[in-house]
Amino acid sequence: MKKFTMLVLLFVAITGCQDDDGTVVDTEPVEVDFENVEMGAVSGEALVEANFVINTPTEWEDFKAYVNSAYDGSTPYVALDGIAVDYEAYTVIAVVGPFWQNFGNTVEISSIVANNVNLTVTGSISYPEDEYVMPAHSQPYHIVKIPKTTLPVLFDIQ
Repeated sequence: MKKFTMLVLLFVAITGCQDDDGTVVDTEPVEVDFENVEMGAVSGEALVEANFVINTPTEWEDFKAYVNSAYDGSTPYVALDGIAVDYEAYTVIAVVGPFWQNFGNTVEISSIVANNVNLTVTGSISYPEDEYVMPAHSQPYHIVKIPKTTLPVLFDIQ
């Protein structure tokens, strides 16, 4: 029942409310439930930090190609190969954080909030304490899925 309620609230947030003359009235922001798809780190050549909104299998393949470009044609990054998403029902949000000279940094999506204008994805980047640093290039990523949306997505990852 909670999932149904959240979908109804998301629908209201996405479509907005209209007054009698059809003018869209602002709605209260609604927290969007998301499901983790994959969280990890790529090690290889540096990728450009980037945020992705993925709505089709082709866009997913483009994202995988982007991640695999860190390996310059060598063995592909297989952690993403087994992931299947129903793009009729879900939108995938992916964040690739900064390249770091040592292993252990992470990027994490912590919340997604919808209003009648857009979605805002909020997250954080963290680095390990010096005593735990292992020398190996890495670039963290976090991938989640949310109920299908066509709203523009804003990212606030710090």
